[in-house]
Amino acid sequence: MELFIFSLPIIFGNLGQTFIGTTEIYIAGQYSTNVLASVGIAQGLTGPFLMVGFGLLLGLSPLLAIKRGHQKKPDHLVTSCLVYGLIVGIIIVPLLQLSLFLVPYIGFDKELIVPIQKYTFYFSFSLIPAFLYQGLREYLQAMEKVFVANLLSFLSAFLNLGLGLLFVFGKGPFPEMGILGLALSLNIIRFLTFIGLLIPCFPLLKRHFIVDWAFLKEAIYLSFPLAITVLLEICAFCLVTVLTGIMGKVESAAHNIVLSVASITFMIPLGISNALCVKVAKAFGEKSLQQIKSYSWVGLFMATGVMGLSGVVLFFFAENIFSIFSKDKTLFVLASNIFMVAAFFQLADGLQVALNGILRGLKMTKECMFVTIISHWFIGLPLGYFLGFTLKMGPIGLWIGLGTSLWMAGILLFILFFKKIKNLRFDEREDPTKSYPIVLGHNPH
Repeated sequence: MELFIFSLPIIFGNLGQTFIGTTEIYIAGQYSTNVLASVGIAQGLTGPFLMVGFGLLLGLSPLLAIKRGHQKKPDHLVTSCLVYGLIVGIIIVPLLQLSLFLVPYIGFDKELIVPIQKYTFYFSFSLIPAFLYQGLREYLQAMEKVFVANLLSFLSAFLNLGLGLLFVFGKGPFPEMGILGLALSLNIIRFLTFIGLLIPCFPLLKRHFIVDWAFLKEAIYLSFPLAITVLLEICAFCLVTVLTGIMGKVESAAHNIVLSVASITFMIPLGISNALCVKVAKAFGEKSLQQIKSYSWVGLFMATGVMGLSGVVLFFFAENIFSIFSKDKTLFVLASNIFMVAAFFQLADGLQVALNGILRGLKMTKECMFVTIISHWFIGLPLGYFLGFTLKMGPIGLWIGLGTSLWMAGILLFILFFKKIKNLRFDEREDPTKSYPIVLGHNPH
């Protein structure tokens, strides 16, 4: 029950972040098929940059939680988390903007190229407040203070829906902006979400207005494999998005709808995974093997149970779900088959993301990276490409490849988890908060 209560606000916060993308797909679908395809492809292109940034911040919460477990009060590190988010944004935004020059050479339909480039350019500016917000969110999550940050995230999706409809279609003094309206709405809501979280954190930031560069180096050391892991996994899904875009507009639109739905269901086990990471990391800092085992097994049961139910819903209610996004009967014929494939890998998705959270809490980030490389890039994607293009199964073949890679990742991560738990022993003299033995800086606190 404790893990469930802790994870519930995180789940709603994650759902809010995903609903932002889903509302964009919904609004684009109501506007035109071309805009729907353009936004879906643009989300596929921008996704890796967004998620790499988040990946670089993922190491903050387990590192802080381990310090808490080891009785090291980390209040003074809140400013460091905020600065870290800013640094990540300054790095990621120019890289995304430079990638725009590659869009005309990928092979998209010519009438989609300009909308994709425009949306992506204006989208890039929203990453700065997004990463600043995430830096504060990771800090508060490690402190197990998750209500405000995730409430803001959840509410932002509804604001994005309202502003998106207003800007895209135009109403009153606001002109019809089309796809650019979606990018403008996203910038506004991400800025407001960051400010909304900054205000309650301001007293703490004022008391501890200092950057601990040694801590940031620790965070980078732990987070870099996480960023690579996230990049490789997201790139796998984004590559499938790009490949379906090359197949055609109908294939791209069908894929984008199913992917949006699957992303929503994934947010539930992801929230459980985030909570698991903090709880396991704190227990790791406390050197409590019993608590590590207890939280791990409960979390695995929760994540797989929810996603098993999700698979049943996707299998039996595909038409009802699809009708929320589009009334196009031709589109549904293709999308319904993809829904069937997605239903069968829901359980695997829940298993692998929960295990990622556990292993992240145990600082096994490099192992997770290698599992992702093997399962997605050596097995899933080659299989999907073979089925989709060589055997001409289209997007269904690509999704079969994705499902196979998720099952493989779940199995390999479970083997790593089982071995780690079986062999885990604590040296009372060891400090679990240290990522490496070299002293890289001095903290005046």
